[in-house]
Amino acid sequence: MMSRSIRKKGGSGNTVKAPLLLAFCALAGIQVAAAQSPGFLFEPMLDIYFDDQSGLIAFHGGGYDLAFPPEEPLQAVIAVVDDTDTVVQSFPFRSEYGNRTNNGAIARALIQQPAEITLTDPGVYNIVFMIDGELVSRLPVALEQVQIGDDPFEAETHYRYFGLWERYAYLSMDTWQGEDWPQLTFWAGLRDFEQKAHALPFLVELERNGALVAHSKRTQGTIPFEHYERIESGLYHPHDRKSSPNARPFLAGDWTRDGEYILSISRQSDGQVIRRFAYTASNGSIEALPETRPGHQPSIDYRPPRVRDKSSTGYDFVEAIWIEAAD
Repeated sequence: MMSRSIRKKGGSGNTVKAPLLLAFCALAGIQVAAAQSPGFLFEPMLDIYFDDQSGLIAFHGGGYDLAFPPEEPLQAVIAVVDDTDTVVQSFPFRSEYGNRTNNGAIARALIQQPAEITLTDPGVYNIVFMIDGELVSRLPVALEQVQIGDDPFEAETHYRYFGLWERYAYLSMDTWQGEDWPQLTFWAGLRDFEQKAHALPFLVELERNGALVAHSKRTQGTIPFEHYERIESGLYHPHDRKSSPNARPFLAGDWTRDGEYILSISRQSDGQVIRRFAYTASNGSIEALPETRPGHQPSIDYRPPRVRDKSSTGYDFVEAIWIEAAD
């Protein structure tokens, strides 16, 4: 897929203003990295609205956060690309940013509205973010066609998306009595249900070198029966239900003790594990994923380690420690 050019849907092979994916990555590696290349933040990409019935994709009018933004006027688009590298449809950004951080390291790029598309051809697609004709960031997704219902007279056809929502999660810092308290954020939804229900209670467990060291409260946390939703959870030292109100938070110093960690998320209904992430801690810190480090190649898969500060009313960001699925 990476060896073909990106073409307009229905055209005769005319290339959109974008080089070959592979060629772009190679050229980017040759450049002297005096300044970090721009990259869209990963969390808003995962929060794009996907309808798991009709196949609708709707891009937020509020825009997408861009790290290391170029100067205005911004010349950028979001393009939906199929598995033949053909652009199905593209949507331009506005030329002016909606907001910036104080130091200008992150800006809010606003997509022109309306910006939505409905896909009904099952397969693999890439949602690509382009600036000045160059590929900057991407979100690969897969669309499947599902028949709902056993009665052929009542059966419905649904179109559902899946992809990197199941492979990534991140930690960001809250505080407890003046100490850093990591909060886990992951994505889950209707594909994680055993059967249709309003909500699915879950349990998060953390092992260090094979031994259970923390878990979430069993009385808190549910997954909605929707497309992948962002779910947050704090972890505590092991405790039983009776002592849950007084459970001691699992603080940053606990998360970063040297060792190999496995973080599992399971359904409380049957104990089935629906997510399993891994990370390594050494010298008092969690080892960063390669794709979150500046200069990562290919640059379109660079994931800036920042997320919006949900506790702030301003345009502020905090560090995100991304972790990925255990192989």
